Amino acid sequence: MKRSIGILFLVLVFGFSGLAFGAVSTFDDLPLATDPYWNGSDGSGGFKSGSAWFYNSYNSGWGSWEGWSYSNKTDLSTPGYSNQYSAYNTPNGGGHNSSNYGVFYKPFGSIIETIKFDGAVTLSDVWITNTTYVYKAIVEGDDGNDPPYSKKFGQGDWYKLTIWGFDQNEQQTKCKDIFLADYRSTNQNDWYALEKWTQFDLSSLGVVYGIGFDLSSTDTGMFGMNTPAYFAMDDLNYNPVPIPGAVWLFGSGIVGLFCLRRRNAEN
Repeated sequence: MKRSIGILFLVLVFGFSGLAFGAVSTFDDLPLATDPYWNGSDGSGGFKSGSAWFYNSYNSGWGSWEGWSYSNKTDLSTPGYSNQYSAYNTPNGGGHNSSNYGVFYKPFGSIIETIKFDGAVTLSDVWITNTTYVYKAIVEGDDGNDPPYSKKFGQGDWYKLTIWGFDQNEQQTKCKDIFLADYRSTNQNDWYALEKWTQFDLSSLGVVYGIGFDLSSTDTGMFGMNTPAYFAMDDLNYNPVPIPGAVWLFGSGIVGLFCLRRRNAEN
């Protein structure tokens, strides 16, 4: 009897763990047959990778977009807007351990929930880098315009990504700051702009139903930020939070099977 109860306990424990399996948005489950990028020109309003929905808004009149796109471009040399879909990942470009990756663009406006999950999740980590457009503007002062619209960074400058969690009511909860470029130190050897995929822990955001993004920079004028408002992302890792009702039903089923087996044995 005790042995059976012990086995039941182990089944419940491991069964409960199985309900909280990990998930990852890799962008490799998205097709890029002929074009090296997708920017929402099909009017679909977004795409799904893993268990997450990525928001996109495309303006067919201007041929412009905001929110999320995905790409497999590897151009690390061309400056400017024409190369907005390339992640800056030295030495060869491309995604983190694969071809595809996501590119985020937010020109202005309030922070909105641009990634929505199927339910509640806890975030694990994510891989992030700059785009070539951003890197060239910050490090070389070349944003493809003549004269440049944005400036080459110097001492005291920074470019920052803020990731916000959203609850089930689409309200902001906790946030995490990530410096995509940091020139605040008086020691030039400490200055950097992300030039390869870098892993960041997101567990401090806690339980979320979605996430949103804000970009800010010291290079800001009367019309807003001058630094190109982009970053690249890959391999977003998260864990669905088990639904209490599902856990209860799972446990009840196991207990029911145990009781039925015991009654049959007694008969």
